Amino acid sequence: MKNDITRRRKTYHTLNTHCAQCDDRQLLALLAKNKGTRVYNDNQGIRLGRNNIFVKKIPVTQLEYDNPHSTNNHYRLSTPLILRLALQPPQEHAF
Repeated sequence: MKNDITRRRKTYHTLNTHCAQCDDRQLLALLAKNKGTRVYNDNQGIRLGRNNIFVKKIPVTQLEYDNPHSTNNHYRLSTPLILRLALQPPQEHAF
């Protein structure tokens, strides 16, 4: 059971589902509750049950805030740039 992928996937699914069901107010409350667990700059860690979760805070513009879940190219970025960013392999892996 050293690296049980089935258990890890189940844990991920449980935590992901829990976070996805939270609204902004609930997520902010979770962050406030775990305020002392700074990881780096504005990033922090939170604890859900027995699990630690790394939280990366990414500021959004008013345009992005006004259009949640939108995949439109609001800034008219060139398609090749978007594709390059999307297709680059990650430099570090996290799970």
